[in-house]
Amino acid sequence: LYMREELPKDLPRALEEGVHDIIITPLPVRAAEIETVTLFREPLMFTVGADHPLAQRKTLQLADLKDQEVLALGPGHVLHDPIPALCKDAGARLKLEFEGTSLDMLREMIVMGFGGAFMPGLYVRRELESDPSVKCFEIKDRNVFSMIGMAWRSTSARGPTYMKLAEFLKGTLAGHGSKT
Repeated sequence: LYMREELPKDLPRALEEGVHDIIITPLPVRAAEIETVTLFREPLMFTVGADHPLAQRKTLQLADLKDQEVLALGPGHVLHDPIPALCKDAGARLKLEFEGTSLDMLREMIVMGFGGAFMPGLYVRRELESDPSVKCFEIKDRNVFSMIGMAWRSTSARGPTYMKLAEFLKGTLAGHGSKT
């Protein structure tokens, strides 16, 4: 088993071209002859620096983001795609002049006071929950999440094996509190 990280936008094409046998990626995957299965639903958490005015709150609703400056990963990152619509719904300003190339870079921009950002729940749990320089919130009145799934070529003879692997991963993730 070989694992490699790539931009999610590049994964379906690499799968179609036979570079990868399976991929774990945000859904939906828009590619011909690709079979997918949902593994889990990942919440997107709104994250601000510890000195940001919103950091003093216990909870956030989408309306609380009105007039706030929101950072995002640049185009090509799947996490970029839902952010403009969320900003519009909230009345927040998407700061296009500051775009991150990685979640770690977004975190640094947040800590430096450039604005807040929506971060994937897995990243928050792993990297930010114990970081005193940031505060992370679920948006209480809006179910903000992305779907993460596994995909493979529908022509693969290993389809049944991949489905077993997906079921194993779903069971393992459910045991760790992920929502499927």
